[in-house]
Amino acid sequence: MTQREIIGKGKYAVGPHQQFVDRSGQLVRIVRGESTPIPVGQAYGLFDCNAEREQVQSLISEIDRAGQVSPDLELELFDPPAGIMTAIRLLEAPQSTSYNNLRYLVDATLPRATDRQTADELAKILNQDHLSALYKKGEKFEAKILYKENGRWTLRD
Repeated sequence: MTQREIIGKGKYAVGPHQQFVDRSGQLVRIVRGESTPIPVGQAYGLFDCNAEREQVQSLISEIDRAGQVSPDLELELFDPPAGIMTAIRLLEAPQSTSYNNLRYLVDATLPRATDRQTADELAKILNQDHLSALYKKGEKFEAKILYKENGRWTLRD
């Protein structure tokens, strides 16, 4: 039996063919019980850390489960994010931003939210003091959060 890929979680879990970018450029999902496609906010968080991927994934999952962010926030960790970072650069990411030293990328999506709202939820995770457990004394934390606003990539302050 072949296992099907699922995007999202809970009531927003759908097959890949049920999530797409509509004509206006908005990521949407076709969800059972909804008469129209629902918008899905998307943001990317890039950060540097010398910890192993499993440690980073575990800590991010722990923060997500702690209830300090929206329960519908969906997170996927990539290491290394080179392919996605190249795509972001090509999509007019802010030129003054350096992504060369950022090892991890978190792809965040949030049903029924704007890209900005999704970026704000992702910032709650990346700004957690809990993340400091991944860093040795003297290591600097650096993170950047990108989202689309008016069709252009924007760096969240």
